[in-house]
Amino acid sequence: TNAKRLAGILPSTKICSTDDFHYADGGRFQPENLSYFHAWNLWEVEYWLTKGKSVIVDNCNILQSHAQPYIDLGHRFKAWMRIHRCDGYYQSIHSVPNEVVQRMRDQMEILKTEHLHPI
Repeated sequence: TNAKRLAGILPSTKICSTDDFHYADGGRFQPENLSYFHAWNLWEVEYWLTKGKSVIVDNCNILQSHAQPYIDLGHRFKAWMRIHRCDGYYQSIHSVPNEVVQRMRDQMEILKTEHLHPI
């Protein structure tokens, strides 16, 4: 994934992805647990930031409301932040149904990034 490629460039970078929680048991996409997984992922990002690590937050930028808690956390830790989106048509690597992926594309908002620090 793009997050893994970026992490390979930056030493000791941690990737925190809500998607990982869906499949932690080797199972299926679990939309009914999405709020719980986002909360856990946010906690994990905060944990690594307290340890002084660079963190890539993967797949949390469809809506401003999804990205904002991570942006707020980055500001709290005075972290350098950049939102990177992949352009193009990509399929899910996690077996998320195509109609869900398309709905996410259709809902994608332009994020307010004027308060981010460039990296």
